[in-house]
Amino acid sequence: ESFGNRRQTLEMLHNLPPIYEMPQNTSELPYSTQYTRALHAPSRFLPQNQAILTTDADATILLFNDMASLCFGFDKSFIGQSILKALEDPFRTQIKHILKRRRNLVKENQLEKGLVLVCGIVVPIRKMNGETSSAASLWLKEKVTEEGKSIYIWIFEEIYETSLSAQLDEKGNVLEITGTTKDLFGYEPDQVIGKPITQLIPALTNENKTNPGVNLNKIEKLKYYGGKSKNGICFPTMVNISVHRLKIVSLPSIAGLITVHSNGRIQSINPVPAKYLFGYSTETLVEKFSIDQIIPQFSKIVAGLRRCKLLQFSSTVNNHACRWAISEIFNTEKYKSMEVEQSLKHLERQPSINASGQALPIIYAVHRDGSQFEIQLQLRLIKSEQEDLVSVWVTYDRIYALKRPKKAAIAVAAATAAVIGKMQPEERLKIPPMDQAKHPLSPKSRPAIIKSETEQVPFKRPPIRTYGVSSFGSVDKKKALFPNGMEEEPEERKSTIPAIQIEKKQERPSHPMDAYVIVGTLGEGAYGTAKLAYRKDDPKQTKVVIKFIAKSRIILDSWIRDRQLGLIPLEIHILKKLKEHPQVNCCSLETYMEDEDNYFVVMKLYGTSSMDLFDYIELNEKISEAEVKDIFRQVAMAVEHIQSLRIVHRDIKDENILLDETGCVHLIDFGSAAYFRKGRTFDTFGGTLDYCAPEILKGMPYEGPAQDIWSLGTLLYTLIYRENPFYNVDEILEQDLRIPFVMSEGSLDLIKKMLNRDVEKRYNIHEVLEHPWLKS
Repeated sequence: ESFGNRRQTLEMLHNLPPIYEMPQNTSELPYSTQYTRALHAPSRFLPQNQAILTTDADATILLFNDMASLCFGFDKSFIGQSILKALEDPFRTQIKHILKRRRNLVKENQLEKGLVLVCGIVVPIRKMNGETSSAASLWLKEKVTEEGKSIYIWIFEEIYETSLSAQLDEKGNVLEITGTTKDLFGYEPDQVIGKPITQLIPALTNENKTNPGVNLNKIEKLKYYGGKSKNGICFPTMVNISVHRLKIVSLPSIAGLITVHSNGRIQSINPVPAKYLFGYSTETLVEKFSIDQIIPQFSKIVAGLRRCKLLQFSSTVNNHACRWAISEIFNTEKYKSMEVEQSLKHLERQPSINASGQALPIIYAVHRDGSQFEIQLQLRLIKSEQEDLVSVWVTYDRIYALKRPKKAAIAVAAATAAVIGKMQPEERLKIPPMDQAKHPLSPKSRPAIIKSETEQVPFKRPPIRTYGVSSFGSVDKKKALFPNGMEEEPEERKSTIPAIQIEKKQERPSHPMDAYVIVGTLGEGAYGTAKLAYRKDDPKQTKVVIKFIAKSRIILDSWIRDRQLGLIPLEIHILKKLKEHPQVNCCSLETYMEDEDNYFVVMKLYGTSSMDLFDYIELNEKISEAEVKDIFRQVAMAVEHIQSLRIVHRDIKDENILLDETGCVHLIDFGSAAYFRKGRTFDTFGGTLDYCAPEILKGMPYEGPAQDIWSLGTLLYTLIYRENPFYNVDEILEQDLRIPFVMSEGSLDLIKKMLNRDVEKRYNIHEVLEHPWLKS
């Protein structure tokens, strides 16, 4: 199952966000979705498409990252300007009002931990380079510095929506349609013209039998509906109408967190899935709806997992296991005799169709208008002060769902309905009086194997989430690594030059890539794509990595002029520098090429079965101290080498460190790297939030080397404890370091020296390498 193999995030399930008190007068907050549960930005698991900015109390930009440059078209000249220029009305006026009100309020003690002002709201944004407007999900938090001044941390994630526009007559029939009709609904435009709009949005049908047709009056009130494709597959949409001009917008992915009481009542839900996936406001759902009313199979899933003792505090249950839990072929006795982790791993390897050809039930969500959408779930049992809750990370992927053929969809829906129909009353989640609630999660029915609070429970880091609109509107493409067996069928570019001529080198290729055979895709990101390839004229077919860098995605501040090469991307200039001054732990540039639209950076492939450090940690539950020391020492030596060349990496993390089969470590991905010099500071930053140094989040200009040391500290902590030292902005800025256990006093001392929030007292790279623990 392709979706089941994707990494999905569930960091929120490991560490629930705190609940902050909101001001008594909440009229200053926009929209009806005032969300008092401060969902912090997921730290370890986000793809790199977050535009992060820090502003002062007047919304003046102090610092921003490279993704903000791409998202808004910023360059360094925007430092000192207002972020409000990047927002469209009416939200710009609303947020301006909020900030003005916050300036006039007396700061309360609650602001020591920060106050979330906007969480998961989709807002209109404006491109500064003259391009059309777009939309992004916004997370906005106010923090108070040691000096008592307010700063604001803005995190935008641009949403790449699909939309179409239809002109309707008075009866609701389509007169004209423009946009992605074929991609979204499967119809050619002429198949829709003259037909009622209810062919695309069935719920717009007028319920008044004496006046059949289309009810356009309720669109402005409800907005969120289920669309229906030509194949009969439903998907979430947002509908707006203006003078008989209907606009239908669909997001490719939606994801968010739901927490559920032990009696099945919804305790909290993020606004994004509440509105876009289920069609309700958070106020309508929270403490009023049972989870079964929007995810009908949920109680059946919980009951099946409980029978096998698979729903535990220490484990995350993925979507594949949830589907097995409600299947008729689920062998409960088999899994009762296994350890939880062993059971879950065994279930993950099970196929989606059994030997008899019976498919596993599909899990689906029920929209307000009755539409059903195929969804994916991840569950985890979590502790709270009053009761144990179930955290549910729900994800919808439109592209994946629409690929399902009509017949298969009907068969799966029928099978799913059959499973639901066979649910016993005691297996269903109901909403009885709180004191009489009985549920598979109730304390009396908990398995005896649950560990005590004082016992150390090893935490298995959850995998990366699927990319979609999350609590922060995340949309990104699938990340792929290159373990064995991942290669695709060879794909050759069409060329007018016969292969024999290439081998004899009688003519030059018409395009730089015509000299290569593309074997597979390794990954896709904000700046381009990475491919696995080999040269056509290489009889050994030696594999290389080719990074495609789109010129249109290179920000203005990331170009540099070279005396010999002219104007080239800074990343290529730095890789060329490293080629001239090689070091075994730094990635190696083979060559680079370009065409009108892209640069092609050819890199050495390390070994036949190399993997990144994130995967290595996942696959090795116990890494010895000697091995931790060896891996970290090599990374530190790579950092020492690049700093000797006046280079800072600015994106050191476990995913940018490769290990080959010989145990050699390689620091890769210099897309955020830059040259530094003493006395010069950076106004922008690269990398990801979870490895970000506190001074950067405060909006302070920084020199670079000290911030790479902070990332090294985070990396060493992750190597030892298999989790991040800090999980949100508040913790990065002020939380004391959590120490699950002490591997050795020396390793702990080095971590503390690198994660010192005082930049002047933080270790430099030479002190790191000279530390007694690393030298022993």
